[in-house]
Parts: sequence; C-alpha cells; structure tokens
Amino acid sequence: MLCEGSVDSRPSNLERWMLMAEARPGRVLIVLAVLLAAQIGPWWYASDDSHSYLSIARSIAEGVGPTNLGSSHLWFSPGYPVLICPTFLLADRPFLAISVCQWLLVVGFMLGVYRWSRGVVGDASIWIASLAVINHAVWVHYRRPLSEMAFMCLLVWTAIGWRAALAAKSAARSTAWLWLANFLAAALCLVRPVGIVLCPGCIVAGCLAARRGTVSWRRAAMCAVAISAATTVPVAMVAAHERATAGSHDRTYLDEFREAADDLLPSYARGLQICVSDMGRLCIPGMFKTHGTPGDWTDINMLLHVPFVVLLGLGWWRWVRRQDELLAWCLPFFVALLVAHAIATGARLMLPILPALLVCFWLAIERLRPTSRRRLVAVVLIAQLLVATSYWLFVDAPRARRNHQRWAAVDALTSAITGDPGPVAIESLPDDADLMLELALDRRVSRGGAVSETRWLVTSRDAAPVAGFEPLRDIGSLRLWRRDAGNPTR
Repeated sequence: MLCEGSVDSRPSNLERWMLMAEARPGRVLIVLAVLLAAQIGPWWYASDDSHSYLSIARSIAEGVGPTNLGSSHLWFSPGYPVLICPTFLLADRPFLAISVCQWLLVVGFMLGVYRWSRGVVGDASIWIASLAVINHAVWVHYRRPLSEMAFMCLLVWTAIGWRAALAAKSAARSTAWLWLANFLAAALCLVRPVGIVLCPGCIVAGCLAARRGTVSWRRAAMCAVAISAATTVPVAMVAAHERATAGSHDRTYLDEFREAADDLLPSYARGLQICVSDMGRLCIPGMFKTHGTPGDWTDINMLLHVPFVVLLGLGWWRWVRRQDELLAWCLPFFVALLVAHAIATGARLMLPILPALLVCFWLAIERLRPTSRRRLVAVVLIAQLLVATSYWLFVDAPRARRNHQRWAAVDALTSAITGDPGPVAIESLPDDADLMLELALDRRVSRGGAVSETRWLVTSRDAAPVAGFEPLRDIGSLRLWRRDAGNPTR
C-alpha cells in the first residue's frame, strides 16, 4: 500500500492536465479558437453603438460616407468601420462576414496575449491568454460589431513590436520593428483615440529601461518619439474632424472631459469608483452584470471590488519593479483617462486593458504554491466559461434570433416610410427593433415623448391607440401608424 505522504505528493488529475497544457500550449489555443468560432453566425447581436459602426462602414463602402445614420458628425472613430466596410460589398447586411472578421480579430488578440505575456510571466502565459478570452465581458463584446476586438488586438501587438524594437540586437532590426509598432499604434488610435496612452507609457517605460541599462538612451528616445508621433497625429486628426462636423446641438468627447473638469472632485471621485467597479466586474467571475449606481462608493459590491483592486495594485507594483513593460506603464495612464472621463459604460471602456490586469493578478498571487495558483486559475476559468456560455445560450442568442426573425417586418416598415418621407418616432418596441429600424432607415428616430413632432409612429402590435395617429398596417409584432390628415405635423 502507498503511504499517506506519497498519496499527497502525487499531482491531482486537474494539476496533471494543467501541467500538460503548459507543456503543449498550442493545443489549448486551438481549443480556445474553436470555442470562439462556435459563436460565429449570421445574426446581428445589437447594441446601442454597433448600428452606428455598421452605418459608417456601409456609407464608406457605398462611397457616400463616412456618415453615421445619415449625419456627417460621426462621434465614433473611423478605424473599425474602415476595417469592416469591405464586407458591405458582399451584402447589405453582412453579419456573417463581420462575425468572421470579429473571430479573426479575437484570435489575433489571443495569440498576441500569449506571445506578449511569455516575456512577462513565462510558461504561465497560456493561462493569461486563456483568461483573456474565456471571459464573459470579452464574449459579449466579441459577438457584437464593436471596436473592442480590433483595439485589443492592435494594442497587444503594438506592445510586442515596441518591446522587439527596444530589444533588437541590430539597428536595422530595431528600425523594422519600430516601423511596425508605429503603424499599429496609428491604426490603434484611429480605432479609438484612447490609444494615446501609448505616448506617456512608452516614454516612461523607455526612460526606465535606459536608466537600468537594458537599452541605450538613444534607442529609447527614438522609440518614444516615434510612438508619440504615431499616436498623437491620428488622435488630433480625429478630434479635428469631430469638431468640424459638430453642429450646434452635437456633442464631442472633449465636451465630456470639459464638463467633468468643471466639477472636478465629485466627477473624478465618480470616475474612480466606476474604474474600481469595472476592474472587479471584468475579472471576477459572475460580477460583470452586478453593479450599483455609478459613483456610489457605498454599493455593497464595492466590498468585493475594492480589496480586489488593492490586490491588483500589489501585483502592478511588483511588475514595474522588475520590468519596464509598455502595457504596465500604460495601465495607470489608461485608468487616469477613464477617471477623468467619468462615464459609466458597463465596463466596456476598461476591457482593452484586461491582459495587463490579469498579469497584475497573477503577480499578486505569486507567493501561493504553484499547485494553489493553478487550482485558482482553473476555478476562475471554469466559472467564467459557465457564466459566459450560459449568458450566450440562454439570453444573448435567443434575443439575437428574435431580432433576426424581425428583419422582414422592419424592411416592410422602411419601405412604407421611405415612400412618404417624414419624421419618425417609436414607442415600446420589443428587444432591439428600434436599433434595427434606425439601421434600415439610416437615420435617427425619436423615442417616446416626441410623437407630436412626427409623421410616422412605430409601436408594438398590441400598443394602445395614439391620439392623432391612424394605424396603417401590422407587420409581425410591429404596428405602423401615420399621422391623421386632420392632425397635420406641427
């Protein structure tokens, strides 16, 4: 018989599996890619911003844009619409092709995280890559035509290029990597201007690397100047276009920052609370949809989020004391920018920096025994997979399927409205029918309370009669109303 000590010293099945995964990471990455590919489909997973991205991309493909739902004031950066606009040459609603594009981007992100994190945490990089893609928030945004996957993919590969430019043994190789990093950084900022955090991040990381003697001051300065130019120029161009196209009633992102600065302490306290909450919501399984009022430090969820962020801070401190890594130094500037923005977006704005947060978490728990760390990672992965899969199969996919079945009705409504143009309002539409109608019409519609200003009104089929409107036709679950001739539009 085996003695008790020998039984305890033998690795469990879970630990053997995880050791095998570390030894053969390629197989793990293939499994992850297949899990993500299973979510490819022809349905539109609608969201408030995705129909704007689609409208911009369609207008570019048609040669009449860029316009956002008929307006030249885009609000959104043009990088992601430019990336997906060729799909509109295939179909008017190329949701399947865009879904494939999203898969390619998230796989590129996964491979980038694996390669990047090998230089940070060694063999544990497979777990950083796994945690970066087996994540409820990542899956929610991956299924939607939003800019997150493009931004996250470009960000991690920019960090890889920057590190290679600093570490290259020859000036020629350093220059080649720097050109690649510059191109990726410029594209990154055209996707989302928050990429500007690369500028201070590379300056600090480069100066510290030169001070420690791991790279020459000349090379560090060259990389810092090049990346700074590659980020600031696109951001300045996007900001200038946004200001030039903004009408008297249009807002810009700079307006939001100015408004926050006018009410400095309350606004920044709110922004800090949002950031702390968002970090916990992203990383802690089951917490993504759990939050209180933005800015409320007394929310019960903060009892979990605050200690977790303190733990992340410990990991970050260990990280920057050992390495001069670009994303490590981008992290505080990224968070500071979101604090100054002080707008709650459901953790979406914090999502791009997820790989850096995961590294901070890994380094924070490094004093645990290797067996304990692997078990903790396994628990988190399994929990995230269960939460993400359950939400996809039982909430997100059924809603997307219902929306997909509604396109015929939306097209019929669109034909009737475009035949007699006039202002359109909507009230109490099911699911995301309002976003579908705006995308089909390629213009904004009024929502509730503005019916007295409109010619057309779209409601659910069981809606009560609306004064001043006569029902024109029922299509599926929707009803189209037209203003009564005896009640002309005011």
